[in-house]
Amino acid sequence: MQLKRMQMIFLSKYTNITLEYHRYLRNTHKILSFKKILINLLNKKIFISNLKNPKLQKWQRHEMTNFDYLMELNTFAGRSFHDTSQCIPFFPWIISDYKSERY
Repeated sequence: MQLKRMQMIFLSKYTNITLEYHRYLRNTHKILSFKKILINLLNKKIFISNLKNPKLQKWQRHEMTNFDYLMELNTFAGRSFHDTSQCIPFFPWIISDYKSERY
């Protein structure tokens, strides 16, 4: 039995690499153990770097647009910009004109 696996590595602002590969079920434990090690290392780095969240501070000082900040939050949450199953990144709906036919 084959399992489809995909890994996404975020490189920089709104860019990432998607690695898609197939492995036999017997090799799945190796993939999962590597993934756990990688997640633990990344989580430590994330928690240390977010003690003073520079993105939040830039946004609070109006040095970053709402769009850029929401894109950062979506990236931090692990949402993909290329995965059709996630449809679109999360953006709050902001409607100011409820009567107009314009979008």
